[in-house]
Amino acid sequence: MFIQHDVAQVKLNPRPVPEDIILSGRPEVAGRVLSVSEDGRVARVAWRMTAGAVRLTGVDPGTSDLMFILEGGCELRFDDAPTIVAAAGDWVESPRRDFELHVPEVLHKISVIYNPDGLALKPEP
Repeated sequence: MFIQHDVAQVKLNPRPVPEDIILSGRPEVAGRVLSVSEDGRVARVAWRMTAGAVRLTGVDPGTSDLMFILEGGCELRFDDAPTIVAAAGDWVESPRRDFELHVPEVLHKISVIYNPDGLALKPEP
């Protein structure tokens, strides 16, 4: 069984943002893997990004990232599809293909990540 109290206040760990994926701004990212299921297929994650835009490539189409936005919002942009706008309170599945993530102020989210073949994620202190 998994429970995380006061998820909006969970301490997050800094994550590097490779310069070559930054499209605009100086985004800072932090996250934390809160738990992983016994079979290693499901992870619960808290994540935060400050203002900026990044291009996410090499997205695994077999991995589902279902996110609930706690604070702020974002735009998910594609070369060949309409932009998805998401805001605090929205529950949205992250694209299973390459996309641009544009964050106007902050994006603070929790995610349930699933891959039927297993994930390489481990819980973090």
